[in-house]
Amino acid sequence: MLASQHASKTEALWPGPALRRAPGRTDWRGVITVIAHYRTTPEAAEDVRRLLAQHARMSEAEPGCQCFLVHQSTDDAARFALYEVYDDLEAFEAHRNSDHFRVNIEQTLVPLLLEREWRVYGPAI
Repeated sequence: MLASQHASKTEALWPGPALRRAPGRTDWRGVITVIAHYRTTPEAAEDVRRLLAQHARMSEAEPGCQCFLVHQSTDDAARFALYEVYDDLEAFEAHRNSDHFRVNIEQTLVPLLLEREWRVYGPAI
């Protein structure tokens, strides 16, 4: 992959304004993190990447979303990892009940996936 191609893919997946809200935060109690892993077919990988980039932008516009990062495996383009940070469980539930989640994830993305796993984490210390 050329450096310019990598830069354009990275830019498309890089977080928007929401990540810039998080560094000033002083109280992380109650904040939750969601880590998701997706696997698709090699043929659908680029469509999944584009859809996740769009979904990340929409998710970061939500008031309770602090960060929504999408990563693509460096050795298997069909594998993706998502790292999401929300103010609290209510913000995460609002995200899962949003119209864009229903359309982007449930209706469009899930049929393209071979594997889908996600877990919710809270502060340990």
